Amino acid sequence: MGRSRLSAVCIFVTCLLGVSRAQLKPGCSVSQLHACGEDYLVYSNTTRQPEPDEEQFQINCELYSKQIACTVQFAEKCLENVPRAVALVAMEAAGEDFEAACTEGTDRYDLYKDSIKCLNNAGVQLNSCFGLLRGGLAESVGAPQGRTIHYACCAYHSSLECVESSLDSVCGSSSTAKDYVTNVMERIFGQVLSLVCGPYTKGSADCDALPKLPPQSSAKKTNLIELVIEITNSFRNKKKKN
Repeated sequence: MGRSRLSAVCIFVTCLLGVSRAQLKPGCSVSQLHACGEDYLVYSNTTRQPEPDEEQFQINCELYSKQIACTVQFAEKCLENVPRAVALVAMEAAGEDFEAACTEGTDRYDLYKDSIKCLNNAGVQLNSCFGLLRGGLAESVGAPQGRTIHYACCAYHSSLECVESSLDSVCGSSSTAKDYVTNVMERIFGQVLSLVCGPYTKGSADCDALPKLPPQSSAKKTNLIELVIEITNSFRNKKKKN
């Protein structure tokens, strides 16, 4: 873990001890975050990724770099406290991953190259798994006070289990494809959630015991980073309940 990310995690943990509900700074709007895009969340908005020898591969690499930089700029300019720390930790991880995956000769590039055919064969299933994550995080925002993070953790781990089982069924349990996608998910979402999920993990009895949430009356948010930022606002309420 790099020094800057370690510092961000330390800030994140410190903020958990008590922080008021964060708001966007003056002059900022969530539409600015939406405008950045989130195509770098592989298979969340598509069912296919290009192979390294395709022209689109380099185009995607440049797009992902711009989107991540834009999101970092939004976090630095518009967020405070826990949401800011969480967004910066996640985006630093994403930036490092895709810089490596886009650079020939790195381990991440080789892993991508070895995995991409299998990933694309499972592309429809992977896209559905990210839909499961998006829907679960959106529902968790409407959870009772103090329980949002529990539902969010279970939604994340359900989607991770979906990814793993999809790749196992299409590619076989020994495929490197599972390592590639789960590593991206863990570094963007998992490393932050692992600090607060406690027993609410993949396949846990605690997740199974959570009551089903009622349908949301308002339109669901669909931007995954926006959802993660909003979920971090529940940490203070979780602490008060505990």
